[in-house]
Amino acid sequence: MKLAYTILPLLTVAASASASIKLPDKSEIPVLSGAEATLIEVEPNSTIVTAQTYDGSPSVGVFSLAPAGTDIDFFQVSLNAGDFLTGITAPIGNATFTDPDTGIYVVSALTGLVVAADDDGGQGLGSALTYAAPVSGVYFVAVSGFSDLPPGSAVGEPVASLNGLDADGLPHGEAGPYIITLSVVPSVIPEPTTLAAIAGLGVLALRRRK
Repeated sequence: MKLAYTILPLLTVAASASASIKLPDKSEIPVLSGAEATLIEVEPNSTIVTAQTYDGSPSVGVFSLAPAGTDIDFFQVSLNAGDFLTGITAPIGNATFTDPDTGIYVVSALTGLVVAADDDGGQGLGSALTYAAPVSGVYFVAVSGFSDLPPGSAVGEPVASLNGLDADGLPHGEAGPYIITLSVVPSVIPEPTTLAAIAGLGVLALRRRK
């Protein structure tokens, strides 16, 4: 899956952030448009037990890796088999999108293993990935410092490996704010005629209320 993305400046991201994924037939489906929902960080969220619940709607928010340099942000989401989960981070600790240097991971609650990961697929040293869920169930998205669990070798590792520490047992060392966008594209997408019919029903309902 090739990921296309756009991250806008912080002052406009809440109103205008957008991203898309390219499907195998080369069509492009928006997965974040107009920041339909806003993610607000609620601590603690540094383990799968305390993960923030994410409902799958196109969402954007400003989160932060704490100054201690061992922080991780976890999100919990329920996916159906075939759903596409997209996660993108954009570091905003400086003007070049390089601080903090994030890693983004997807963990399956069924196996307890990392099933997808990315280091620098986003803007600057931001991260970006799209994951197609093979089975229905609960999944977790984690954002940490890239050296916590190097994304290039993370797939197949247990979630316990995401512990805020690098291979030498030292803090991953990344701290600062970042923008995160999350979205889920369902495995079954309504045909355009169906979408039009749904829209028509909505308009009809509004007219009846008047």
